Amino acid sequence: MTLIIKTFTADELEKCSPMLDTYDIDIYHTIDWLILNKDLENGEIYCILIELENNKAFFPLLKRKIDNSDYYDLITPTGYGGLAFNKLAKPNLKKEIIKILKSYL
Repeated sequence: MTLIIKTFTADELEKCSPMLDTYDIDIYHTIDWLILNKDLENGEIYCILIELENNKAFFPLLKRKIDNSDYYDLITPTGYGGLAFNKLAKPNLKKEIIKILKSYL
């Protein structure tokens, strides 16, 4: 199986926006929602895209510096965050993508 994992920051958002038309998303997965929430949460945009064959998942996240440390945390923007799958994603490969994401994080 072909596996691709990509990350996107604020400077690369224009690459994400057109592809989201082919995903089952709601407002909480949109680029506009990310932009609105990044300042609210004092974070940076950090999105993950996982492709496994023709099955894809988009995970919009915000990366925040943990005070007094060299570490960061990742949170979803305010609302009902989580993975958004492309409309043609197969249920068995959705489960595999979730396993891959857990391992990646």
